[in-house]
Amino acid sequence: MLTRLSIIKNNKEIQEQLETIFDFIINTKSLSTSDFLFTLNANCYIFATDGAGNCFGFLDDNSEDSPVLYVNHEGSYAVIANNLVDFLSTIVSHPYYWNDILQNNSLYNSEELANKIIEWQQEILNDIPDLNQIQRSICNCLNLNYNKHSYEKMLKCLNAYNQYKVCDLANNPYSKFI
Repeated sequence: MLTRLSIIKNNKEIQEQLETIFDFIINTKSLSTSDFLFTLNANCYIFATDGAGNCFGFLDDNSEDSPVLYVNHEGSYAVIANNLVDFLSTIVSHPYYWNDILQNNSLYNSEELANKIIEWQQEILNDIPDLNQIQRSICNCLNLNYNKHSYEKMLKCLNAYNQYKVCDLANNPYSKFI
C-alpha cells in the first residue's frame, strides 16, 4: 500500500499544487532538525517545508500516524495535527491561512475566528477561482475529507502535546503557539 507521502512524491501535478497553492513542499532528501537549527526532546523526522523555510516533522516515529510538529524560523513551534491525514486535511481545507489561524487563534473568540476564516477563504477564492475543484481533486487523490472545521482539530492539538520542547542550538527555548 502506498503512503500518502509517496503518492504525493509520485504525482507531480498534486505535488505542484501542494507547493504553489498550499505552500507545502515535500522533502526529496533527508533533513534533520539541525538543518533547521533547532533541537527537540524527542525524535523528529522532517518530511516537508514551506516556502519560508519552516518545517513539518513526524514526532517520535517516522510514521504517517505520528503527531505532526510545525517549527518556524522565528522560534515558535506547535504540534498541529495528530497524524498526517489530519494535517493534510487542514492545509487543503485552509490553504495558506491555516498558519494565520495558528498564529492568531488567541486573539479571537471562536465566533470571531470563524468569521475571520470565512474572510480568509473568500480572499483565496478571489485569487484562485478554481480552488474548490483543486481541493476536491487533492482530497480524492489522497483519500482525505475536505473539512471546513478541520482547524478545530489543529487548535485542540496546541494544548494536547505539552511534553515536547523545542530549543535553538544554544538550548534557548522556542515559544509554543497557544
